[in-house]
Amino acid sequence: MLSLDAIGAVGAKELYAHLRRDFAAGEYAPEFAIRSCLKKGVIKAFYLIEDHSVLGYAAINPNDELGFKMICYMAIVPDRRGKGYGSKLVSMIDDVFPQLDSIVEVEDPSLAKDEHEAIERSKRIAFYERNGFRALSARYRIFGVEMILMRSGTKAIDDIKALMHGLYRKQLVFTQALRHVKVENP
Repeated sequence: MLSLDAIGAVGAKELYAHLRRDFAAGEYAPEFAIRSCLKKGVIKAFYLIEDHSVLGYAAINPNDELGFKMICYMAIVPDRRGKGYGSKLVSMIDDVFPQLDSIVEVEDPSLAKDEHEAIERSKRIAFYERNGFRALSARYRIFGVEMILMRSGTKAIDDIKALMHGLYRKQLVFTQALRHVKVENP
């Protein structure tokens, strides 16, 4: 049976090891920032567990005030990918925060440095689309990296820039990033 186990600040080092394995350098915050966000409760992180084994994890930035949660990081361990565990993890996270719609950032495949990276980015987008997410028309740019914002749910988004500022505002490491946020409508 699948379950979610909360990861506290004590588990930041282990979570960080997973992030380093599953994400390219520059796609994740420094370990001290993740630990701080977990300790302050700004980010809620969970392991997906089955038979005492970690199958995956997710780090979520829930914001009741805005009515949204951002999926900051989510991955399934490499030997379990493509077996439906990622979809189950998305569903279980929605069950934890049923009052909040979801936002996720995915890198734009058209701006990948090579074909392999473009394929991986396209797979990420397809995964979220299969799980009820849809791309927003605006592009979100942070630190010069253009992201495609995807969302699930029905809450209105009147101002994407204000939403992203609100979601990032409490995250220590991203406070400086707010100066670099540019939202463009194609």
